Amino acid sequence: MKVDVPTLPYRTSFSSYAKCLIDDEKNIILSQASLEQLSNIIPKESFSEGKEDLLPFASNVCTVNVANKNHDSIRTKTALKIRDAFIHKPVNQEHNREKIIGHFISAAFSEYDPEYRIGKGSKILLEEEIKETSKPFNIALSGFVYKIIDQEFAEKLIEANNPTSPSYLSISLSWEIAFNNYKLMLDSMFVEEAEIIDDPQIIEKYNEYLLSNGGKGVLPNGRKIYRLIEEEKPGDIILPLGAGFTISPAGNVQGVFVHQEEIFSEKEENKSSFEKNNSQKININVRNSKSMKKIKIKTFDDVQKLLDSSDAAVQVGGVDYDPADIQEILLSKIEEMNSIYKKELEAKENTAKEAVEMKENLEKEMQHLKETNEASMQTLNESLKKIKEELEKVKLEKEEFEKNQAFNERMTNLDEEFDLDDEVRADIASKIHGLSDQEYTDWYNSFSKYAKKMKKVVNEMTASENLEVKSINTEGEDTDDPLLDAFRKLKKLSQIFLTLLSPMKRGLINLNKHSIKKI
Repeated sequence: MKVDVPTLPYRTSFSSYAKCLIDDEKNIILSQASLEQLSNIIPKESFSEGKEDLLPFASNVCTVNVANKNHDSIRTKTALKIRDAFIHKPVNQEHNREKIIGHFISAAFSEYDPEYRIGKGSKILLEEEIKETSKPFNIALSGFVYKIIDQEFAEKLIEANNPTSPSYLSISLSWEIAFNNYKLMLDSMFVEEAEIIDDPQIIEKYNEYLLSNGGKGVLPNGRKIYRLIEEEKPGDIILPLGAGFTISPAGNVQGVFVHQEEIFSEKEENKSSFEKNNSQKININVRNSKSMKKIKIKTFDDVQKLLDSSDAAVQVGGVDYDPADIQEILLSKIEEMNSIYKKELEAKENTAKEAVEMKENLEKEMQHLKETNEASMQTLNESLKKIKEELEKVKLEKEEFEKNQAFNERMTNLDEEFDLDDEVRADIASKIHGLSDQEYTDWYNSFSKYAKKMKKVVNEMTASENLEVKSINTEGEDTDDPLLDAFRKLKKLSQIFLTLLSPMKRGLINLNKHSIKKI
């Protein structure tokens, strides 16, 4: 497939502004041994005659399954696909493509070590060892630097590979790739721990927070965000462009291995510089057949001289040792010192890791509290609304109860006062039900006045009826008594009057008639 490199929309160079040198002697031997393992990927023919103008080197260029300082990462399946694509690609200085100073000739995988900053790790791994893993490991490359192009840089690279130099491990390789698709990783820089986002809409939404797009690498809710470079569908491309020598690698790599013959061609001033900058020394007495002398072990050359003294008796701490055992003693001492340093380094890293985890946990807890508080407020508002509705319902029920209670009391009082029959009671009930205290008082006052007037009329009618009983004349007959005749006419008129009255008023008249009788 033909690829037009300028059409790929994204590029990244894995470099940053970090620099780490080894400052204590006890880790120099181990870091050198780790980097030397990379020599296994340099083809043997690289040292043949006619190639004296080429400087063979090997280096880790990136770490797989973990994001670098630019928040970019790839995982195992991508590493397997692109590893060999680096072969024959150019090497430049500080990602300046106009300063090509070499090219790559082989590629491999190597072991990742958290202490990569002091040159550890780098054991060569077979493809079978990593093809199913999601743990971090390195892509390692070997190649040539063209001495004739930049002799000064070649010398600096050799110096940076010299364990006795202050610039040891100061130069590393940083790879460059072009690509046109990626996913997102949230929360963790490690692929196996991160949440992978492949939804295009979410990716578009979160793009602005990526470091590569000018963001801070953190979402507004505090979650960290990384870019996972992958090929997922037809048309997706990841193209290795080469690498650059840099003093600021963004990847989790450090140092470059240069062919050993070049390493120990350092100048004498580098030895004195190492002696000046390292105060820890080992004092060993060496006794031969003629005399005893004290040798201070300060440099690797001193160690080699001691090991070459096969005819000398070696005394350490007042005890004589066979020269053949001195190497084991020295290695034991170095391992002991390295173990102490490793524990100190682990303690510092654990403290830093705990601080980061504490910060992340606090941010998550704050976000959780915020979300919980919002949910609680919503629940509280809903509860308050329900309580308000219940209170309003209780209030209405209470008012209704009080109205009914007042109605019952009023009807009872009226019934006792006026001895109502069913017809009148129903008529009064329909009129006074639901009346307020003031409305009922007004109604009662009016009703009482009317009742008193009717009572007077009834009393008079009752008296007339009593007179009628005493009369010896039959009803309807004319008499000579003018008063009796007048009473009869009044009675007849009253009957007509009662017929015209409403049932309630007729009842009241009847009521008053009974009351009058009781009186």
